[in-house]
Amino acid sequence: MAALKPPKGGLKDCLIEVLPPDYDDDAWRFAVDRARRLHEQREAG
Repeated sequence: MAALKPPKGGLKDCLIEVLPPDYDDDAWRFAVDRARRLHEQREAG
């Protein structure tokens, strides 16, 4: 399995907010999805 890399910039900040401290792969995927939506909302204003 390839290493999961955090996105850059604002999306990374959103990801840090939604990731639980003991995340596993499933939590990572869920958090990336949540962070992407959060980032899109912030970008949209």
